[in-house]
Amino acid sequence: MPSTKRKLRKVRPVIYIHVEGYVEDAFLTCLRSYYHIADYKINIDNRRGGDPNIIINHACNECNDTFRTAVFIDDDKPVSQEAYDRATRCNVKIIQNSPCIEGTLLNILEIEYNNDSNLCKKNFNEIIGERNRTFNKAHTRLFPKDLLDQRRQSVDQLDRIIRIMQGEDI
Repeated sequence: MPSTKRKLRKVRPVIYIHVEGYVEDAFLTCLRSYYHIADYKINIDNRRGGDPNIIINHACNECNDTFRTAVFIDDDKPVSQEAYDRATRCNVKIIQNSPCIEGTLLNILEIEYNNDSNLCKKNFNEIIGERNRTFNKAHTRLFPKDLLDQRRQSVDQLDRIIRIMQGEDI
């Protein structure tokens, strides 16, 4: 009886991006739809709020040689030096939004914002709608790819997360 050869499946490297909450998850899902390349599988892990130190430690615990890890967190809560050092040892990339993800999104839209997280959240909710802020389709409408390509040079967080999604900076 002739033997059948099995087709070997190629395993793509995985990029895990740990995020603080639902708004980050919706925005990165929008970015993934625009900038995802077939060489990598991108998983977005929503930690549903909380302390950035815990999110970084969780990312370090999950990190191994088979996939790459990044953390996309807000700058409004302090991160300990111990968490930074552990992330460096584990090769976890940290991208901080100043003061929060809504501030970065307002910056992409070229709308004035200040360092008050609550005010940034309020202003962004007025633009996108309170109910729509966690839906990736609303983010896709608000952030078309040509706008993101144009603003990528001036918004560092946007450029870094796109480079990570494309496997360049990880």
